[in-house]
Amino acid sequence: MAHSNGYSDSSFLERLSALSSSQQSIQTLSLWLIHHRTHADNAADVWMKHLLQAYRRTPLLSRLSY
Repeated sequence: MAHSNGYSDSSFLERLSALSSSQQSIQTLSLWLIHHRTHADNAADVWMKHLLQAYRRTPLLSRLSY
């Protein structure tokens, strides 16, 4: 659901999917999340679902550490 201040679960998911390991990418997403902190509960739910989907797509053997 879109909100007047620019937050939506889909916009967060797009930003999360585009995230890279660069400092600028992480900082940009972090600042966006801080700006939309009133939606922290929704963002946490979206992030958890994204992590679980990525985990399920990863083969079991590559998740094992020795």
